[in-house]
Amino acid sequence: VQLSGPGSAPVFSVQDDTLLRKRGRRIPGTAYARDPLSPAFHVNLVLGQRFLQTTLLVPTGGPERPGRSIPISFRHTPPLKAPRGATPQQKAAVKEARKYHNLCSIAAEELALLRTHLDETPGGAQRLLIHSVDGGYAKKSFLTQLPARTSVVFRLRKDARLHAYLPPLSRLGRRKYGPALPTPEDFRQDEQRPWQTVKLYVAGQMREVSFNVLEGECLPRGAGDRRMRLLVIKAAGYRSRKGSRLLYRQPAYLGLIGPASPAVEDRVYIQSYIGRWEIEVNHHEEKDELGIGQAQVWNGQSVPRTPALEVCCYAALLLSSIVT
Repeated sequence: VQLSGPGSAPVFSVQDDTLLRKRGRRIPGTAYARDPLSPAFHVNLVLGQRFLQTTLLVPTGGPERPGRSIPISFRHTPPLKAPRGATPQQKAAVKEARKYHNLCSIAAEELALLRTHLDETPGGAQRLLIHSVDGGYAKKSFLTQLPARTSVVFRLRKDARLHAYLPPLSRLGRRKYGPALPTPEDFRQDEQRPWQTVKLYVAGQMREVSFNVLEGECLPRGAGDRRMRLLVIKAAGYRSRKGSRLLYRQPAYLGLIGPASPAVEDRVYIQSYIGRWEIEVNHHEEKDELGIGQAQVWNGQSVPRTPALEVCCYAALLLSSIVT
């Protein structure tokens, strides 16, 4: 935590899940999952073990250099499955338990544990924790279980259904939300809203990023009746080669839930989500270069502990490279 910046600066963390491929069906915690490398027009299934990784973003020197993602947790998160020969009642019980014990609920537990450890460090209780996740965690089982002094930045669909925030004193009967609002894509196409431009470290260099902020939003299917801010990021223009025509990438829509600090600018939240890419670098180095998940272990205790130990050694190497 001391490497995360000055004592008053926010602490940045990232969460994402990864799949360690396996070949044996009877290895503990192994199940069929969607292959992330499958083409968009055809979904493939592979056998593997699912792990949830939590990391801290440590700055490596100045705004023109990206932060480095240091793993602090690598938890085995197998899906709940009914045993062989289960009765219909047992299968129904497992199906009901999946609503409360899934990847999002486990991610909320890990985030609460991280907040607890941060509060136990000297001066950590006064620091804001800014957590970045992808759109797969924009669900009630995660966004409604956030600990105190923690803000979460997550990806939103362009066609997400939004409602206006309704204060608790204005809620009558079962009504919890205000009127329906346009989708994030509609907000982006509204030419009457002014755009703000800042310089951020994106794709290897400092680039200009244009964004717009909308207050008082609600995401009923994700965050319930909690107040949310919507950050609409305009698509960046680029040229594939010198002199070619200007092309555009896809725009981004970010949701922000948590306490608003006047000392933290909007550009900080956007930069924190851009830094989420570093956890993908961790996944690549861990699996392709260090061979995490290749150990042939079948014991129920060795399956979660062996990859966690290897990730711990990897984190120690990253820390030593930063400190020295």
